[in-house]
Amino acid sequence: MRARRTILLVGVGVVLCDLAIFCFPNPPVIQFMHHDQRYFKDFARACDSLLQRHPLGTNDYIRIPGDEPSLPPIIRNLRYGVDRVTISSNRVHVVVPAPWHGFGIAWEPQTETDTNVWALTTWNESALRVAYVERR
Repeated sequence: MRARRTILLVGVGVVLCDLAIFCFPNPPVIQFMHHDQRYFKDFARACDSLLQRHPLGTNDYIRIPGDEPSLPPIIRNLRYGVDRVTISSNRVHVVVPAPWHGFGIAWEPQTETDTNVWALTTWNESALRVAYVERR
């Protein structure tokens, strides 16, 4: 009797896990991270173009709405769209409004002490992932 109940509970658990895997889409940050290094390099180049096209002047940062037509297509066409892009002196930050919870993408120096190494990173719920690193 007890073994039967255990088998039944395990079976129900397996079925529920299968349903969760097949019925719910991957979180957007995981979908973004499945791109290849060429895509990430192109994304970084698009961020560089934003840094060049939007000098700060006396502002600490510039915030651009996600539907701005002047955004590079690789940024503007992210699967779940773009909420906003924030540009500062050495950083481009893209906020993606995903269905469950959004995530961020940043192109910035990897460390504060070595500004010659830049990294394309993503995070959600404090989970930081490095997608691409480049020495400049």
